[in-house]
Amino acid sequence: MSLRDSQAAAGSSGAAGGVKTVNLALQGGGSHGAYAWGVLDALTEDSRLEIGAISGASAGAMSAVAYASGLAEGGRDGARAKLKQFWLSVSGEGSLAPGERKLLGAWANAWGPAWPGTRWLGAWADALSSFVSPYAFNPFNVNPLRHHLAAIVDFDRLRAGDGVSLFVAATN
Repeated sequence: MSLRDSQAAAGSSGAAGGVKTVNLALQGGGSHGAYAWGVLDALTEDSRLEIGAISGASAGAMSAVAYASGLAEGGRDGARAKLKQFWLSVSGEGSLAPGERKLLGAWANAWGPAWPGTRWLGAWADALSSFVSPYAFNPFNVNPLRHHLAAIVDFDRLRAGDGVSLFVAATN
């Protein structure tokens, strides 16, 4: 029986046994998602609070799914561990060693003379982006975050569970 079920059975208005049920809305934006990790971590540490539902957009939705998956698998400690695992894996996605950055920079700079009028290239790209979404130029469907979520979330278990209610919004 979930906390919500026990509260409904007892005729409670949301604070059964000193536990208050809260609902959260987590906004999108990469760094906002990582910020939500810290907030969820702190709220999960507080045994006086129970998260009943989470609405999340984009990066907030990913935090919500990681939290709910961890909660279903291992309770509060599982939720905290799953959030940490997800966001640490994401943070390593773009990391390059100093030598790798130097080589990549040298390679990119070598192409400069091959592009006549390269200072206009940025202006052209800006103008084009106002007419066409950058997502239209993804013929290989590259989605670097998909494998991070798929590696840690059992979506079938999450869908079948009766844990925290999730309301997610994300673009394809």
